[in-house]
Amino acid sequence: MWHVPATETFLPARGNAIVTVTVVDENGFTHHYEPIETRRDTVSRALALLTHTRDR
Repeated sequence: MWHVPATETFLPARGNAIVTVTVVDENGFTHHYEPIETRRDTVSRALALLTHTRDR
């Protein structure tokens, strides 16, 4: 991640995305994870996998 000077903003490297993950478990507890920088195509594949798993 690249820090933008004089701000609290971080930008991803070219071709990447910054992803924030929040999960609600079966007991209703919410888990927040630190931002993850990853490739955009990886995000698309992960979302497709999660959607496919949900529909089963």
